[in-house]
Amino acid sequence: MTKNPLFRTFILLVLAYLFYTYGIGFLSKPIPSSLVTQYMVITLGVVFLYAASSDDMWNEFKRPIYETLIALTPLHKTVRSVALVVLPLFAGYKTYQMVSPKTEAPPPFRTVHPANPDSIQFNGKTIDMITQRNPLRADHEKYAEHLAVGKKVYYEKCFFCHGDTWEGDGHFARGYVPRPAKFTGDETLAILSESYVFWRIAKGGPGLPREATPWNSAMPAWEGRLTENEIWSVIMYLYDAIGKEPRSQTSAAEGGH
Repeated sequence: MTKNPLFRTFILLVLAYLFYTYGIGFLSKPIPSSLVTQYMVITLGVVFLYAASSDDMWNEFKRPIYETLIALTPLHKTVRSVALVVLPLFAGYKTYQMVSPKTEAPPPFRTVHPANPDSIQFNGKTIDMITQRNPLRADHEKYAEHLAVGKKVYYEKCFFCHGDTWEGDGHFARGYVPRPAKFTGDETLAILSESYVFWRIAKGGPGLPREATPWNSAMPAWEGRLTENEIWSVIMYLYDAIGKEPRSQTSAAEGGH
């Protein structure tokens, strides 16, 4: 029996399940159950391919199953009877587990636009989040030049996640939960001041406040990789591209971010 390929397959699958469920978690970090299921399906497929690599091995692999289904010996009849009872009960139990009401606490609500601090440090410089305006908007002669710089920065750094149409549907967007923010419409840039957007770009997900976490933001911190003018330029480009005006500092100060 121990030399039969079917028995060895069963032992291998048990060991693989124990490794995926407990071994990986012991060596590094546990993996989600959905990933364990995917790994088990892959392992099962590889085992079946190996068992079917030769006619003799495949016939030996199937032999215990055929004998259990059609043999008339007392042992095989008993195994069949037990299987006819145990397998439906197991399927019913798993189905009940899937559809039964759960008593777990609901997931925490996620604040999309958390309150910004009163001021931030950017490369050693203090920026007041209440009164700071985009300094490049006052430079009317170089307005088009600033837009060009912002567009270049966006397509070099931001477009892969936020998309070519600013809808949060870039090449990498499906790899993140929640998806990257979309900038069109009236629920993102149109309700934010430019200083707030500067804070979110500069500090990213790591710079979000600890209150009411988790934020679940994969946004990287661009401080140290983009200059202050580059961030202001890309902000100008985004508002110009979507055809929206930034929220005024007066209304932002009165209503908060």
